[in-house]
Amino acid sequence: MTEEPQQPTPESRFWAHLYALHAADNRAALAKLRRGIADPAGPDVYATIGASIPGDLSNRDHDAYLLAACLFALHPTRGKDSLGVSVRALRGRLSIGAESLDQRFAGVLNSDVEDLAIHLRHMIRLLASHEVAVNYPRLLQDICRWRNEDRIVQRRWARDYWSPQREEQDEPQTQEAPAA
Repeated sequence: MTEEPQQPTPESRFWAHLYALHAADNRAALAKLRRGIADPAGPDVYATIGASIPGDLSNRDHDAYLLAACLFALHPTRGKDSLGVSVRALRGRLSIGAESLDQRFAGVLNSDVEDLAIHLRHMIRLLASHEVAVNYPRLLQDICRWRNEDRIVQRRWARDYWSPQREEQDEPQTQEAPAA
């Protein structure tokens, strides 16, 4: 008995499109996305990725896809864990400035959804400058859940960043080149 191959999900097609832009070294498309961080719903972003965004999304989730694509263009990598783990890996590499990073990360955790793009942009650029990978599909899911009343995403990121029992298990993530 042979298993039928799984059909790609709309989300996996979205990420395949973005990773393909990076793999093809499509600098123009990635530049449009990077410029779109100021206005993710702008025409350049739509022209670049609009066709790959699933059509059955709420407005909030649609905006999250646009933001995630723009963030990806800033630092296209394939991480394995939550943003909290990635930022913890960065903290482990810093010889000075760890307290400042703690404050900056707390600012991300305390931001409302309207300010989240600004905080994430700064954090992604910081991670890029130290070549720490980001798990963008997971980041997208977390952005979609950011407004949850229980603040489940914020609590998980805080736990991943500050939890002492995980510190011994975590190895700093190095930047992996995304595969097509």
